[in-house]
Amino acid sequence: MPKSVKIVRRPAGEAPEWVRDEWIGLTLPLADKRLLGMAVEEVLTRKPGYSVGYLVYVGSALEALNAKSPEVAQWWRANTPHMMDADATFHFDEASCQPDTPAITALLGLLRRMGFVR
Repeated sequence: MPKSVKIVRRPAGEAPEWVRDEWIGLTLPLADKRLLGMAVEEVLTRKPGYSVGYLVYVGSALEALNAKSPEVAQWWRANTPHMMDADATFHFDEASCQPDTPAITALLGLLRRMGFVR
């Protein structure tokens, strides 16, 4: 099971695209190592929905984001104060994530060397 995910595409969600784009390239530790299909709540409007993806503690995610883009990390803090509890999690949709597992990492390394992926 993966211990972290790398964000490889813009995550789904209500935040502006320029905000969501800043997650791309970050590796985030998982709060739960399983791929989960679950009821979710949009972070701005709190509209209910359903998504398959990975859970990351908000604190860990914002710490990583702050190192890349302090302005965007601050945007999250200012616009989602209800998400700042110690046990709160962000849900990153499966399509935006690349799980970090030894087998997948080894396979991707091989495919890169063969020129099939960048």
